[in-house]
Amino acid sequence: MKLNDIQTKFKDIKTVNFTEAYPGMVFAEVTASYATAVVSLYGAHVMSYSPKEQEDLLWMSGHSYYEVGQPLRGGIPVCWPWFGAHPQDESKPSHGIARISDWELAEIIEGNDSVALVLKLTDNESTLNQWPHQFDLTYKVTIGKELKIELITSNTGNQSFEFAEALHTYFNISNITDIFIDGFDGSVYSDRLTDQDITQSGSITFNAETDRIYSNPLQEAIINDPGKSRKISNTRINSASAVVWNPWIEKSKKMPDFGADEYPGMVCVETANVADKTIKLEPQASHSVSAVIKSI
Repeated sequence: MKLNDIQTKFKDIKTVNFTEAYPGMVFAEVTASYATAVVSLYGAHVMSYSPKEQEDLLWMSGHSYYEVGQPLRGGIPVCWPWFGAHPQDESKPSHGIARISDWELAEIIEGNDSVALVLKLTDNESTLNQWPHQFDLTYKVTIGKELKIELITSNTGNQSFEFAEALHTYFNISNITDIFIDGFDGSVYSDRLTDQDITQSGSITFNAETDRIYSNPLQEAIINDPGKSRKISNTRINSASAVVWNPWIEKSKKMPDFGADEYPGMVCVETANVADKTIKLEPQASHSVSAVIKSI
């Protein structure tokens, strides 16, 4: 959608301002009494969420690309319909097509205590070249005293398909070595660095590169951050996987859109259905996955 068209369509909305800070990238800037947020229509990417009088709960890299065709680094990328490298063709974009597609802003719903942005993506020539299935995605981002994100996948074709999905949330933290995460005790995780399956014991702490897929953990994960004197709650709904990731030192140096010294300030705790928890969707069926994020 073009900036002028969006501004005309939503001219009566008082809480949302639209800008095109980079070519082909329209940002919806939400300013309300209870929170502020920024959502890029490119990639349906939540870039910022700050509850009233609080620091941003989300983290964006200062080295992120802001170019059509490249994903944004930080915030909440939408990984869909595959996670990581494509399982058969590594030339296809990492983490799928949703985060590098232009989404339509279909609706804005202003409530007494929230603003909801409803974004849409349907199959087109570009998506069909990458993934040969008919689909409709609806992404609802509700900004209030908490942030709720819901991704609905609908199979609009006449054949079933299987997909993975992740709301790949980057959280803003004081220092990775000082935080600890609760909600995973007793859950088995696949260590993607060693190909081992390990049972989590106690809180998650960090002293090296971490890349784990947890199966069926508790719905709520709590990031305990003494350095910022806060806790962040991330509650997953219809999510059988959770990914926990920090690149640490050496991997950070190898990523051109991630600063070599940025890893201490972020941690990913992702709402997901990946690995052996992918979703098979029959024709005309739908599936929803959600996350609720708040400071507690």
